[in-house]
Parts: sequence; C-alpha cells; structure tokens
Amino acid sequence: MRIAGSLWSVPAEDRLTTALRLRDAGLRRLHWDTTDGSFAAAGGFPPDSAAELASATGLSAEAHVMAHRAGRDVDAWTTFCDLVFVHIESDDWQEALVRIERRGATPGLAVSPQTRAADVPADVAVL
Repeated sequence: MRIAGSLWSVPAEDRLTTALRLRDAGLRRLHWDTTDGSFAAAGGFPPDSAAELASATGLSAEAHVMAHRAGRDVDAWTTFCDLVFVHIESDDWQEALVRIERRGATPGLAVSPQTRAADVPADVAVL
C-alpha cells in the first residue's frame, strides 16, 4: 500500500515545514490536487509550486488533475510525478491518459461520485 500526504489544507507559509516534518516521520509520497476552477472549485496547487516542494523534500509525487481539458495540464505534472490521475468526466480523458503514459508516468483514472459505474468502460485498464 502507498500512502501519500496532501498539503491542500496547509497554509502556504507552513507547507515546506509540514512536508519535511511528515517526511522525517516516514512519509515517502506527496499527493497534489489541481483544478481548473470550473471542473471543481478553485484550489489546489500549480505544478511549479508543487514541483518545488517535492524537490525540496525529496519525496516522490502523484497528481490529481481535475479539469475539463486535462490533457492541457498533464505535461507539467509528469515532469516530477510518477502517477497522474485525470477524471473520466474530463472531455479528453482518453487522450490525457495516453499522453501521461507516453511521457513515462503511470496514468490513473478518477471517477466523480455522481458518475454511474455503468458509464465507466470495462476495458479502461488497457488504455
């Protein structure tokens, strides 16, 4: 099992100290959320600040991209994240998954709670 720490609710000025404290306590992975402000409420992290914090801590990273056009955002995340999730509700989720994989990261697919299980293709794992 992998455990990833999220700094979403940590005030900006405390993020590095918090991440270092978590690393020193044994955490090995950071989880970054980002949104376009339309797909989900505005918030999360821009990739450049997340990359800076990941680099400063030496922790591995994963990203959760909540955007209508996720494919436009994945390149920046794959530069330092080995796992990048996009939503099946994104307009370009299939292309985004292929792009993530081509850039050497593992693609992941997130499903919003309101999406019916029947709407998730059975063969999605082969993308």
